[in-house]
Amino acid sequence: MAINDDGWKQIQDNFAAKGVHLCPLECKVLDALLGRERVVPQDHIVDHIYWDSEDGGPLLGPRLVHVVVCRLRKLLPKSGIPWRIVTHYTMGYQLRYGVDEEV
Repeated sequence: MAINDDGWKQIQDNFAAKGVHLCPLECKVLDALLGRERVVPQDHIVDHIYWDSEDGGPLLGPRLVHVVVCRLRKLLPKSGIPWRIVTHYTMGYQLRYGVDEEV
């Protein structure tokens, strides 16, 4: 997974242009999911978010990812982009294009 500090800022700008404000943490989770066809394990998302943190991020990183995904599920429809985040229990998350698609 390529780590790019600018990716999340571009996501934030793109969503702001659509009238949807995303915090940096929400943008970093989306950045971790974007362009991946496979399921992204939760620990990889935590690593993507906290790659520059000396302590590796909070102990409750996986729980934090879950909370951010719940918030993103409410915000994504407001953007007009037909994305949805699918939970693959015990595996991780996947960003899919198209809201009508069944899992």
